[in-house]
Formats: sequence, C-alpha cells, structure tokens
Amino acid sequence: MVAIDPSLQSVHGGRTPDYLAGAVLQSLCRPVGADGGWGAVKSVVVGALSFGVVPLLTWPARLGSFITAERAELWHLAEWVRLRTGRAEAVELQRSAERLGVRARLSGLALLTVLAVAATFFAYFNDYSFSFHRLIRVTYVAGWPRHADAAWRAEGKLWMVWTVGLSLAYLAHYVQVRRHARAVEAFVRQFNRIGEGEGLSAARLPELGLGIRPLWVAGAIVLVGVGAVWGVPMMLAGAVHRRYTRVVSRAYREELARRVRSMLAMQRPEVAVPVPVKLRRECPTDRCRAKLKEGANFCHRCGARVAAVLDRVA
Repeated sequence: MVAIDPSLQSVHGGRTPDYLAGAVLQSLCRPVGADGGWGAVKSVVVGALSFGVVPLLTWPARLGSFITAERAELWHLAEWVRLRTGRAEAVELQRSAERLGVRARLSGLALLTVLAVAATFFAYFNDYSFSFHRLIRVTYVAGWPRHADAAWRAEGKLWMVWTVGLSLAYLAHYVQVRRHARAVEAFVRQFNRIGEGEGLSAARLPELGLGIRPLWVAGAIVLVGVGAVWGVPMMLAGAVHRRYTRVVSRAYREELARRVRSMLAMQRPEVAVPVPVKLRRECPTDRCRAKLKEGANFCHRCGARVAAVLDRVA
C-alpha cells in the first residue's frame, strides 16, 4: 500500500494559479484612488466662487492620495518582477517605485505661500473694515490703484500679493505633477530594461505635454477678464493634473499590464491567471465591440467568428 502525501501537487493536472500576478494585473487595470482631476468647467466655477482658494486646498490632497495608491501598485509589480525573474535590476525597479511620492519642498512652498497671503489679508482687514465689496476689489478687479489715497494704494498692493501668491502656489502644483511624471517615466524605463531580457517590447509612456484643451483656455480667458490673473496658472495646473491622472497614468499602467500578461503566457509550466476586462480582446464587428472571454473563438453577443490569438510559445 502506497501512502500519498496530500501536500504534493501534480505538475500535469491543470495550471497552477499565480495569485500575486493576478493581483498585480487587476490593480494595474483598475482606477487609482481618486482617479482623475477636475474638469475645466468645475475648476472655473469652484475657483471663481472661492477666490481661487478651494482648488489650491483640494488638488494637492487629491494628487497625494493618487500618488500613494500608484506607488503601492508599482511596488507590487516590481516585487512580482523580482520573484519572477530573479534579476538584480528588479531591486533597482523597487527602489524606483519607492522614490515615487509627493515632493515635500514643493508642498511646503505652496503652503507657506498661502499662509503668507492669509497673514497679509488679515493685517489689511485689521486696519480697514471688512466688506464683501472690498474683498472683491482686492481679489479680482482692483489691479493697480486708481486714486492717490492710502486705501486705494493698499488695495492695489493687496491685489498684487493675492495674484502673485496664488500664482506661485498653483505653479508649485504644476511642477509637482511634472516631476512625478518624470519619476514614473524612470520607472517605466527600468521596467523596459528588464523586459528586454524577457523578450518583451518596450512599454510606451504617453507625452504629458501641457494638457491644454479649448475649455481650459476659455476658462483662463474668462478669469483674466474679471481681473483674476491667477486663473492662468490655476488652469495650467488643473489641465496637467487631469491629463496625467486620466490619460498618462491609465495608458502606461495598461501597457505594463499587457507585458505582465505576456510574461505569464511565456512561463512554463503555465499559470492560471484571470484576464482583466481591459486586456480582453474585442469583437471585430464595429457595431458590437464586446469584450471576449479568454480563449473564445466566437463572440458571445453577436456570434461573429474571432481569429485565434497566439499567446503561447512552443
């Protein structure tokens, strides 16, 4: 009589699941944290009603949450690559993921600028009685002083402080987004160097650019038209924030997920990992475009025949 050890698994009886790879694929294909910045219309409306303050307080927090979630996803990808390949470059890939984060100096600059502006306004309204009409003049339409009296000169100076202060804070947020995008680009380049050794094509990272679209330009023109010159850097920061979270980040994470899937397809023995919906093939019929199930030869919606996909190596 032969004793059978239940802890042993057969290498022929089905594919062994790779739970870490499955988790990495799913995380790369789902939205990250508070995915997506504000649109142009919301930025103009909220920014105008709050004198430019609310976006400045909201966007850095949203970006910080986004970067934290994104860093966790990329770190787990790097850990899977290290376990999968055993390459020394995978350790540097993990370090690249760990270096992702909000730049404290830029966040500190924005915060100090806001505090300085707030202190200036407090001192001004401590000397002159507060009124909503006066607040509008010193934040929107004052510009340069129109009279020689002390009150008008003070309002003109305060308008300059408000405009320059908010502009610097929004430019700090703009630089924050661009520096993070460069750090992610370094991570993708490091991943591509490892992927070359695995026979993979290089993952592409879309250009961040300025993110400017007609609505963002129109919003900046409207704000400048009412004296809110700080609206230009605000719209610039909002546009690049939205483009990174809604376009660049989604695109490069999907590119990385496809290469993880390719590495799994070439692995022997095979591993069982569900294919995320975003990575599934689509029906070739223009009016259908349904997501196909893994290994399907026909579309389950319209019945169209689908060409077989070659995701295995001999």
